[in-house]
Amino acid sequence: GFDNLEICCQLTPQLTTIAQDLRKKAELTVDILFRRLRAPDSPFESRILDVSLVERNSVQSRPCPIP
Repeated sequence: GFDNLEICCQLTPQLTTIAQDLRKKAELTVDILFRRLRAPDSPFESRILDVSLVERNSVQSRPCPIP
């Protein structure tokens, strides 16, 4: 799942999800949008934001195979 929504905890098994800072994502998006409006011919931008994995019961460790 994405966005670490509340429903992830209500499912069975509880769903592992990605948590991201939506406020920071929105702020960067607006910043890029306004820069683009001021300079439409400027090069495209992309940003990579940190996320965190929220592990719940929908994942488990796999046992190591016996050689």
